[in-house]
Amino acid sequence: MRGDIVGLAPLELGPEWTGRYSVTAQAPGHAAAEGVIYFPGPGGVPRLLSDPSGMSGGLLLKSLYFPAPPP
Repeated sequence: MRGDIVGLAPLELGPEWTGRYSVTAQAPGHAAAEGVIYFPGPGGVPRLLSDPSGMSGGLLLKSLYFPAPPP
């Protein structure tokens, strides 16, 4: 699968969505979040590849949802 897909959370994807994808999540008044996610296929658990597993300082800062700067 290639190209952009736009939707509202939660976004449900079919079993054909396997492999590595770049993801951008955004909401009005918040900074966009970007990452890479891996979908192993039916029965597997998706993994976030763009952040290390476990807690990190970067992950903590991302979890605070700082508003985007004004345009």
